[in-house]
Amino acid sequence: MSARHKRIVRDFKRHLPPEILESDVLDAGGLEIGTDVEEGLAFVCVRNVELDPLEEMTYKVRIRDKWDINESRIRDLDSMAAFVLKRVSSHRTYESVELALKRIIEELKVLAVMQGPHIVDDHYIAFYRAQVTSLDGIESRINRLISTLPLIDNASGAENKPDSANAGPSRTGLIIIVSSVGALGIMLALHRIGR
Repeated sequence: MSARHKRIVRDFKRHLPPEILESDVLDAGGLEIGTDVEEGLAFVCVRNVELDPLEEMTYKVRIRDKWDINESRIRDLDSMAAFVLKRVSSHRTYESVELALKRIIEELKVLAVMQGPHIVDDHYIAFYRAQVTSLDGIESRINRLISTLPLIDNASGAENKPDSANAGPSRTGLIIIVSSVGALGIMLALHRIGR
């Protein structure tokens, strides 16, 4: 392809990350949205766009942030661990459990201050997916510790379990750039719009 000729993009389609449903697209930015039945993934697409030589078209798509939602869960797990630690410490017979809970609280402090990437791309998504995996492991460890303590009231700890479904998602922006340079370069860049 010559950079001196116009080009028509007949059908450009980009799948969104698996966590994103059509209902999570807050503003399609002029693109069509849909769900690919075979892939089971939401997508955005544009059809029949004419591009001048070297021209780029930018589409901003606002989507719900389904990844950076762990702040309240970290607080809830910290409260749960601190509550159990207080109960265990009062008995003075579970030193190994106390130590394990103190380690968990320290891990949660580290997770609370870790800064994820600011641009929503593969690294951003991977960072927050890994954080969820860490939190799942911590919650499982706390629950195992509670279950091994006959003098600790399991129901009391359950009150402090996080409800990650109530974590409020923020807004995120998705930029799709279609260019006619060379063999039609296509780039997807995601960026955070602000919370």
